[in-house]
Amino acid sequence: MKIIVPHELAPSHEAVMVSNMIGYVLLLLVAILVWLTGRKSSVPEPLFFLKLLGYLVLSVFAFRINGFALPLGLVLAYLMMRRTKHNRPVKQTAVLFGGMLFLFSLFPLAEKLDHLMDPPHQMSTYLDRGINPTKQGFNMTVLDNEKKLWATLAERDTESVQLYKELADSRSIETVPVLWEPSITIELRQDHKQERFGELQFQFDREGRYFTLYNGSTTNSFESTAAFREIFVQKIMPLVRNESA
Repeated sequence: MKIIVPHELAPSHEAVMVSNMIGYVLLLLVAILVWLTGRKSSVPEPLFFLKLLGYLVLSVFAFRINGFALPLGLVLAYLMMRRTKHNRPVKQTAVLFGGMLFLFSLFPLAEKLDHLMDPPHQMSTYLDRGINPTKQGFNMTVLDNEKKLWATLAERDTESVQLYKELADSRSIETVPVLWEPSITIELRQDHKQERFGELQFQFDREGRYFTLYNGSTTNSFESTAAFREIFVQKIMPLVRNESA
């Protein structure tokens, strides 16, 4: 079984959808605002509102190189506006607002919404306390601090299910104590409603009291429950060979 390599978690599909919806609504509202404010001074022009909306959409378009957004659409919209013969001031306003929306698009809205919808510091984001072993599967791979595999626990074992449920009740802490040293790694593979949480890596101390959850460049620290530590000492520690032996 391959070792889990923690990777940067992308925002959830729901967070991306909400973020996109906010962007589309803003585009439409700004287009209506520009059209209403410039309607009195504009001359009749076919499909004028749709043209303003087109300038806005084009202005927000970004060409990305290695994640860096370039305002290519804004430049094209400006050049097109300069060549137009009718209602140039109103279209210029649309391009200006489009540039402001381009700057707004650089704000990591999807990531912020994701943190609100699925707080990374809450274990309930990653685990399901109500797991039903007959419908949802999981397994926990136990490794030592040298990444040597010692055992794999699955949902068919009652104690493993209890260990999973107690892990879900862990309390978030700012950071683990200074003297904390990672001793045992547990790699969790699970059937989760969000595929991105299907593989998780935890590093525990010898008592199983403090542990860290790795999500790529992000590390979250937790303190387990007393019930978890009891099962951890009785079930997990005996699986790992005593290094001094």
